[in-house]
Amino acid sequence: MFRRLAQYCYRRRRLVVVGWLILLVGLLALGNVAGGESRTNFRLPGSESQEAFDLLAERGFASRSGDQGQVVFEAQAGVDDPAVRQAMEGLFRKIEENVPGVSVVSPYESQEAHQISEDGTIAYAEVNFTDRPHEDYQPAADQIKGYRDEAPAGLAG
Repeated sequence: MFRRLAQYCYRRRRLVVVGWLILLVGLLALGNVAGGESRTNFRLPGSESQEAFDLLAERGFASRSGDQGQVVFEAQAGVDDPAVRQAMEGLFRKIEENVPGVSVVSPYESQEAHQISEDGTIAYAEVNFTDRPHEDYQPAADQIKGYRDEAPAGLAG
């Protein structure tokens, strides 16, 4: 029986290949029609993983799915100097207000004190970009770099 099937397939190989292609296209079309929409939701109610996801979303980490950068600055008078702090917080606000899809984690927030060096002259702020196409990162980065020229005297960035 298999011998006759093999001989038939060999003699009519073009017809067999066309038949397989038609079957493949038909199955793919049927899968697209009957398959429904794909989803990327992940929920495990009551699990530790779900508690971690909920905690991250609650603390604002849900929007941090893109790349991350840093604004590093140095002030000989110390980064905690009131004039330096005012200038840098103004810069961070300006970045958040003018660059779409960007959030800044300031070293001046109490839980972010680790972003300030031990001697207090150098610090950095995290710049979090929301997820976007690769080519959209460069214009945002260039816009942020443009603000560095507005830094007050005595402040290196």
